[in-house]
Amino acid sequence: MTRKKSPFTRFDHELNRVLRKLPHHDELEDRHRLQRLLSSVLPEQWRARVVSTSINNGLWSVLVRSSAEAYQLRFLAPEIEQLLADKLPFPPKLKIRVDPQLWVRQQHRTALPASLYHRRLSDEEAERALENFYAAVANQRTLK
Repeated sequence: MTRKKSPFTRFDHELNRVLRKLPHHDELEDRHRLQRLLSSVLPEQWRARVVSTSINNGLWSVLVRSSAEAYQLRFLAPEIEQLLADKLPFPPKLKIRVDPQLWVRQQHRTALPASLYHRRLSDEEAERALENFYAAVANQRTLK
């Protein structure tokens, strides 16, 4: 029995090809890489509370939600910088900034469980999901 190729596979490949051509694609990949690097040297309880922004002139800007968190993180900064020095040839100094608006913006985003990102749907499941979605949209339109 030959397995039927999903119609979404080609779309996925085309989308990745187009995204790689966008001018900011490499910049986004760099930011994700920096965030993963920073998360790897942060203590576990700090990983969700610190966001990496950019490295300019040897200063790595990181954002936290409040001045209290910034105050606490400044005490950890020398240890974090030492761990970065073990991983990088030219480690940057940390510049800790407060941006409460970043977390306000992120609160409105709904994240899917990680298990949904990695799950591949069969053609039947994908068709059923699309039909359910279309039915829900049609139902909302009739209610308005």
